[in-house]
Amino acid sequence: MRTILAIIFMTFASLASADTTDEKLDLILKKLEVIEETYSKFLKATETLNGIFPEGSFEDEKITPNDEGHLENAVAAALEEIDSKIDKEAIEIPNKEYLKVVNWTAKDLGTRLGAVGKVIEIEFIIQNISDKKIALIDGDFNIEDKLGTDILRVGIDNDLNLSPNETYKQKVAYDSGMQFIGDMKRLVDINPNLVNFIADLDQILFDDGTILNFD
Repeated sequence: MRTILAIIFMTFASLASADTTDEKLDLILKKLEVIEETYSKFLKATETLNGIFPEGSFEDEKITPNDEGHLENAVAAALEEIDSKIDKEAIEIPNKEYLKVVNWTAKDLGTRLGAVGKVIEIEFIIQNISDKKIALIDGDFNIEDKLGTDILRVGIDNDLNLSPNETYKQKVAYDSGMQFIGDMKRLVDINPNLVNFIADLDQILFDDGTILNFD
């Protein structure tokens, strides 16, 4: 029984080397075939030993229906875990493939009444790069430099109502003195080519009523 469980462990541990979902599925099928073949041989060997030696000699090693159930449950649990990881990967990839910022500008508005620091205005143009019309959205853009340093997190307007390839202009202004992570003032002078707008979406409602959740 330890041999079978060891094979199962090695089966799913080896999935880390697979690069794509198809490769993972092929690897699962191949490994499960090996498990099935080994398990059959193990059953036959146990039945032979139980027939040769007196009853009770290998009682602890007999394969009972309960043992078989444990093995099936272990395989089912492992497969369920793999399925959940594959589903998660399939969702996380399109999270960044529905919207993109095609142009942006930033300017220093100076100090304003009630502001702690300088007020920075950012204007950016969002494009729907999916193949469906987006009605509503819940999410943000993380603005980073090319080295991955945080500059600013900007909330996306909810009511986009964007058809495929259409664009939407959004303008925001923030008090730099109230910022705790990043430095939005960098956006005024930094080379635009050194800045990334990374979509971090929670939900999308398409015009056809389809809802995607990225939690």
